[in-house]
Amino acid sequence: MDSSIDPLTTDPTDTDPITSTNWPTLIKEVKEDPDNKRDLRLTCDICFELMATSPGQNLGNLCHEAFILPCGHMFGQSCIEEWMKGARRRHYKYSCPACRATMKQHSKCGHPIRGRCIPPSRDEYPNVSSVRSEGGGQLSRCTRCVATGAIKLLKKLVGNHHVELEPGQTANLRLVSPDASQQFILPYIKGKEYRVDRNIDLPEHMHSVWARVQNRLNTEGEKSWFEMDIGRWELVLSVMDVRDEGEPNETVVEAGAAPGTKLFNIYGRE
Repeated sequence: MDSSIDPLTTDPTDTDPITSTNWPTLIKEVKEDPDNKRDLRLTCDICFELMATSPGQNLGNLCHEAFILPCGHMFGQSCIEEWMKGARRRHYKYSCPACRATMKQHSKCGHPIRGRCIPPSRDEYPNVSSVRSEGGGQLSRCTRCVATGAIKLLKKLVGNHHVELEPGQTANLRLVSPDASQQFILPYIKGKEYRVDRNIDLPEHMHSVWARVQNRLNTEGEKSWFEMDIGRWELVLSVMDVRDEGEPNETVVEAGAAPGTKLFNIYGRE
């Protein structure tokens, strides 16, 4: 047996995987493989473990999705978040562990220009905004603040839309990612647990407003760095059961918002 092959990390049938952890280089290699014959095997340069590149991929390391920084370098999400926490504790500027490029702040909201997870499928790779090394610009507000502002605008339109609620329920607007792994929700109260009871048909004028917001987001996303493709997310009006975290909950979650869905509020991920 070839001692250079590690049976725990190497698939003997995968003879020519794509391994680049520089996003522009990876994109180039993916384009040269239109039939997806080459697997992605990306190793985090912080912990030297494999990074997840598709939904449901279990590598024994939670939250270790491949995470793209604005400079184009990629690391496991949990590793880069720990790196940023360490920088914050030491009052250092956020920077890329590979090239030391500084992660600047958005001019209006003041939040750092963060990275983003690799899209769940290769078909969505072209939607990722240009990284800084390719001339990508920066928005004045982070994606979370842009999304929250959009929902607040749309929420004003819900005021005239009557929704019947039972005790312990709220009517919430949600932006849900295409793979239902992430969502923004408003109103959102930290420490509360939200479960969908039912969805409600949105008034036509809300669809129209959201379509205009989407168009603007997608136009800006073509020339500026975006942490998430929220312009491609779905707007949903839901009646939700609200409980304190940890309280028993028998409510069945709808298929479009699977258990474990990440919740966001205006300050970031909870």
